[in-house]
Amino acid sequence: MSREPGSQGAAPGRKGFYFPQPGQGLETQDERRPEDVGLDAPIVARLSRFVRDNPVASKRASPRWALWRHGYLVHVEGDFDQTVDVASLRKTWHTMTVGAAIKQGKIPSYHQKISAWQTDLEGNDAEATWWHVITQSAGFDYPYGDYPEYKPGEMWTYSDWNPVHLCHALAKVYGKKGFRDDYDDVIREAYFDAIGMEGWSTRIVFDRSSQMEDGIRFVISLEHMGRLGLLALARGTWNGVELIPRWFVEELETKQTYGMRVNYDGPTDGKVSLSQYPGRFSECPYGYLTWVNTDGDYFPGASPAWAWGKGAGGTIVLWNRENGVVFAGVGVDIKPSSNSIPHIIEGCIAQANPLVVTEDIGSVGQWARFEAAVENTTRYANPGADVELRVTYTKPNGSTVDFWGFHDGDTTWKIRFMPDRLGTWRYKATFSDGSPGIEGSFECVASTIPGMLSKDESNPMWFGFKGGKHVLVRALHVGDRFFAANWPSDKRRAFLDWAQAQGYNMLSIAGHYLNRDAEGRGKGWNTPKLWPLNAAEYRRLESVLDELAKRRILVYPFAGFFGQRSDYPKNPSDQEQYIRYTLARLGPYWNVLFNVAGPEPSVGNSWMSSADVVRLGKKIKELDVFGHPLSVHNRTGDDPYKDSPWSSYGILQGPKTTDRAGLSDGLLRNHPASKPLFAQETLWSGNKNHPDYSDSDIRKNAYVINMSAVALCFGDMNGDSSSGFGGSMALSERSQKRHDIVKRVWDFFEAIPFHRMKPRQDLIDNGYCLADVGHEYVVYLESPGTVNVSIADGTYAVEWINAQDTDDRRSGGATTTGSDLASPTDGDDWIALLKRKRH
Repeated sequence: MSREPGSQGAAPGRKGFYFPQPGQGLETQDERRPEDVGLDAPIVARLSRFVRDNPVASKRASPRWALWRHGYLVHVEGDFDQTVDVASLRKTWHTMTVGAAIKQGKIPSYHQKISAWQTDLEGNDAEATWWHVITQSAGFDYPYGDYPEYKPGEMWTYSDWNPVHLCHALAKVYGKKGFRDDYDDVIREAYFDAIGMEGWSTRIVFDRSSQMEDGIRFVISLEHMGRLGLLALARGTWNGVELIPRWFVEELETKQTYGMRVNYDGPTDGKVSLSQYPGRFSECPYGYLTWVNTDGDYFPGASPAWAWGKGAGGTIVLWNRENGVVFAGVGVDIKPSSNSIPHIIEGCIAQANPLVVTEDIGSVGQWARFEAAVENTTRYANPGADVELRVTYTKPNGSTVDFWGFHDGDTTWKIRFMPDRLGTWRYKATFSDGSPGIEGSFECVASTIPGMLSKDESNPMWFGFKGGKHVLVRALHVGDRFFAANWPSDKRRAFLDWAQAQGYNMLSIAGHYLNRDAEGRGKGWNTPKLWPLNAAEYRRLESVLDELAKRRILVYPFAGFFGQRSDYPKNPSDQEQYIRYTLARLGPYWNVLFNVAGPEPSVGNSWMSSADVVRLGKKIKELDVFGHPLSVHNRTGDDPYKDSPWSSYGILQGPKTTDRAGLSDGLLRNHPASKPLFAQETLWSGNKNHPDYSDSDIRKNAYVINMSAVALCFGDMNGDSSSGFGGSMALSERSQKRHDIVKRVWDFFEAIPFHRMKPRQDLIDNGYCLADVGHEYVVYLESPGTVNVSIADGTYAVEWINAQDTDDRRSGGATTTGSDLASPTDGDDWIALLKRKRH
C-alpha cells in the first residue's frame, strides 16, 4: 500500500513545522514533492534502492519506509497502516518519558537515584541515577564472568536490565505499581496523547536472550514513528507546547558516554550487532538510549547531528535537527557506514525548506562564543576603570553566572560568554553607572566543538575536554613571530596546513598576550601590544585565535599573562584591570590554556617574585568563571607550585637529558594524580640548553614522556627558543625526519586507550609501564630484554610491537602470570602490549 508522490504546490510563508492533527494517518497527511521542500527529486529513487538492497528479514512485518521534512510527508512506500513491535526502538521514547516527567515536575532531576522508585535495588545498583539508566551505564549486569562489579557510570553495556528498571520506575512515577500495571496510561499522560498518537498499543514479551520480561514494547506504525521523530526534531515542543525540555532532547541526541568502558556483548541481552565493530568505536556512540553520530564515528562523513532509535526487525527512526529531516523504516538494515541513508539524504538537500520561513532564534553552539554589542554614548576618560559592564547569565537549569563585558572602542561595548549547557540561556547586562544595558536570550545547541580544554574527567592525569571527550596533546613550540602582522598571512596558513597534516593539535606560542620587543625574543615582530589596554590590538590577536579555534588547534601561551621582557602592568590595580579585560575577551575561547607568567619567573632575578606568582595565580583563578587550566612556566627542575590550589596543571622545563630513567623519575615526581602535566621544555631538538639528541634519543624520550602520562611539547630549533624552524616557521627549515619520529610515537598512543591508563612503575622490574589494571598493560623497553609484569588475575594476550615501526607486531602468546616476558632480540626498543582475554 503506497501513496502516489505528492502533487500539492508549495505554500511559501508558512512558519515552523507542520504538525499533523491527532489521528491523522499518512493517507491524509499534508504531503509535498521533494523539490517543494528543498530536496532533489532523485532522493526517492535513491532511498528506495537503499531499502531494497539492505533488507532485514522479518516474519513480523513487510519492508516499508517514509520520509518527512519539517513535518511534511515527502514520500512513503510499503504498507503504512501496518503496525509492528518495534523492539529496542522503544528505548528512545521511554527516555523521552523521563524528559516529560522532569517537565511535569514528577522527577526533580535525572540525577535522582532510581532507587527512590525501584526500592529493591541494593549496593552499587542503588546508587544508579536516571542518567545512568538512560545512558546504559547503570552497571546492573555486574559482576559477570571476568567482569567485576562496576559503579554506575563506569561501564556501558547494551543491557535489558536498564529498560526493565526504567519502565518499572517510570510506571511508579506515574502512580502505577510497575510496568505490568496498565503502562499505556503512563505514556499517554507523558506525551503520546499530546502529539496525537492513536491506534498504537503496548506489549510485554519474554525475551529468550535475556531470560526476562524486558519492559514495555510499543506496537506502532510508520505514521506513529514519524510523529515521534518530529517531536525530537521540534526539540520536544508540539504545536507551541513544550512537552519535553529542549535541553533534554538536545542532550539525548548528543554522545554522553565518554570515558566509559564498553561491553558490546551485553550479559543479559546476548550478542548485539555492534559487537562486530568494536575497533571503530572507542566508546559507544550513544546519547540517552539513542544512537548518535556526534563524533562522526557511526556515519563517517555525515553530519554529527544525526540521531536515531533502532530495533530488531530493522525498525528505525532517524532525524537530523540541522536539515529538518525524519526517516522512518521497517525491515531496513542500517549499519555503521560511510554510504548510508544519512549520506543519501544530505547529498540530495538542495536548499533550506522553502515552505518554512526561518526565524533567528539566536542559537549558539555548545562551547562556542555568544557575543552581543551594547552601545553606550557616555564618554569615559578610562573606560576600563571608570565603569563596569556587569552581566548575569542564567543557565537552562536556573542557576546563574556573573561575568562582565568589555569596551571595544568608541561607543561600542560587548559581552561574550561560552555556554556549557544545552538549552535556553538568558542574559542581562547593566552598566555600573546606570547607563542603559541590554537583556535577551539565546539557545545553546549541540556543536562539533569537543568541549573546553581541561583535565580528563575520567582520568585527570591527562588533559581532556569538559563534557568528557579525551585528547592526546601533540604540541609544538613556535616563536614570537606567530601573531605578528608583518609575518604574511599566506605563510601562516602554509605553516598551519603543514602542522595539522603532521598531527599537531596544540601550539605553544612565545609572544602571545604581550609584545616582547627584545633581542632573542620578539625584536622586529609586530605582535599585538595589549597593554595599555587597546581594543584594536586585541582584535588583531583574536583574528588569529579564531583561525586556530576553527582549525581545532589548542593554544598554550608560553609567556602567559605577564611575559618576561614584555611591557606588562606592574601596579596590582592595573594588573587586575588587565586580567579582567583579557578574561572578558579571551575567557570564552574553548581551546586555550592559561599561564600566569613566563618564562621562568622568580629565577634568581627580580622580574617577578614567587609571592607575585602566587598572588596573580590566585587572582586569575578567582576571576576565571570558565575554569580554564592554569599554571606557571617554571625554571628547570621540580615544580615549586605543584600542590598550589590555584594551579590546575603542571609545567616542567626538563629534565633535559638522555638518561631515560632520570627523565621518568623527574616527570613522575612532579606529576600529581589529580592534575595533567605539560612537558613544555623537555624535548627541544636543537636547543642550546638541551643535549645533542640523536634520532634514537628523540624517539625514546618521546616514548618515556608519554608513558609518564605527560603531554609533550616538541621543539625544532637552532639555538634559542626563537631560532631555527621553531622561530621562523619557514617550512624549508624544518627537520622533517624528527617531526615524523615524534608523530609515530603519538600515533601509537592515540591507537590505545591511553586515557584509561596511569603510570605504574611499581608493576614492572624493567622499562616503563602504563596500565589500566585488570584490562590492559603497556610496557616500553628502550632495548631488547625481559620484563616481569604484576598483572591482575586473568589470561592476557601478549603482543610485541617494534617501537621504531609500530606496524611490526609479533605475537608473544598468552600469560596468566606476566612473568619472564621476553622481547624479540632484533631491533632496538620494544613495546609489550598485554590485553586481558574475555572468555
